[in-house]
Order: sequence, then structure tokens, then C-alpha cells
Amino acid sequence: MAIVFSHISSHSNSIKSQVWLYKVTVATAIIGLIILHYRLFTYSVKEIKYSYQLRMEGKTCLSFINIIENKSCVEENILGSYDYVKDLVNKLNYLGMLKPNLVSSNNIKAIATEKSPDKTYGSLDGIIPLNSWYFVNGWAFLPERNEPADAIILTYKNQAYNWIIFDVLMSAQTQRENLVQLFNNPAYLNAGWEQTISGKLLPKGQWKIAAWAFDTKSGKAYKLDTNHLITKND
Repeated sequence: MAIVFSHISSHSNSIKSQVWLYKVTVATAIIGLIILHYRLFTYSVKEIKYSYQLRMEGKTCLSFINIIENKSCVEENILGSYDYVKDLVNKLNYLGMLKPNLVSSNNIKAIATEKSPDKTYGSLDGIIPLNSWYFVNGWAFLPERNEPADAIILTYKNQAYNWIIFDVLMSAQTQRENLVQLFNNPAYLNAGWEQTISGKLLPKGQWKIAAWAFDTKSGKAYKLDTNHLITKND
């Protein structure tokens, strides 16, 4: 009888061990699937954001195709033939098929928009001469979209007191943790921008420089705080 009970007990323990092992296996598989799903989800979100950024950059290239020649941007983000793309988008623009329309003038007033007094769009923090180049930096944000600006438009004020576009900066975003803390909003993290530009873009003389946040979706530009005075001697 003792042998029988011993056998039953041993068999019962074996079943319990198998059940426990099964539960552990299932739990491990579920955890593995959750981790895999999370990684795939994270990767997908990053890819979507990257794809969105490329689309906005390409759209910005097209917006200024008649003002600023940026062949690399067009050929990398749109199509490998700059002249073909320029001809095509101008035809589409003429037919009213592009919304917003292409920027048609280097005078910023064509796209400049009055800012809401309760909203902050950014600042041109500095412009530093480096021989025949200039290092420019600042930050730009679109509060209506809760996103960093799609591009930065640089302008100088001519003798007629008009702000004239001389460069459009794309892919210039830098991280600014201080903005996240200042506005208590993580969307400001990539609102910083900086880039080195050629002095050849500016005519000789003393010029007041201003920067503008560009919204590719609406085709509007918002002036950033703070202008800077520079002197170009050659």
C-alpha cells in the first residue's frame, strides 16, 4: 500500500512539474512576444516620423524651387532630375493644382504672416562671421502644429526696407533640452537649429538679418525674435 501511495504521489508531483513547466514556457513566450511587439512598434514609429520628415523636407524644396536652387534636396527627396521636377511643378502650380502655391517672390512679405501675440515662434540667437562663411543658430517652433518649424528662412533688409530671402535652411535641427524645460513640452526637443552658410549669398554691405519659421503645410512664414546686424566687406 505504501508503494502505491508513493507511486501516486510521485505521479502527482510529475504532473505538477509539467504544469509548472508549461506555465513558465507560455509566460516566457508571451513576454517574448510583448517585447518583440514593442520593438517593432518603436521601430515603426521611428520610420513613420522619418518618412514624415522627408516628405516635409521635399515639400519645402518644391515650395522654394523658384527662389532658392537646391538641387540636392530635390534630387534626393523628390526625383533625380532637377530640371524636370522644376518644369513639372511650375506647370502644376500654374494649373492651380498645388496647395499651397509655390513661393513666387524673394520678398518675404508674399508669405509672411502676422503672429498671434500670445504665441512664440522662436528666435535668431546668433550669426557669427567665419571668414567667407557665417554660422547661424536659433530655435523655431510652430505652436499651431505643436512641431518644430519645417524650415528656417533667412532674410536681409534691403534699401527699400523689404526683407529679402537669401537662404532656406533644412535638415538643420538640433536638440534643445532647455526649450523642453522652458515650455514644459517635449515637442520642443528638436526645435533648435544651426547651420553654416556661405557669405556669397549676401551682397556687399551692412545688412540687418532676420530669420523666419516656415510652415510647409500652410505656406506661411513667421518672423523669429531678434535681428542681427552684419557687415559683408567682399
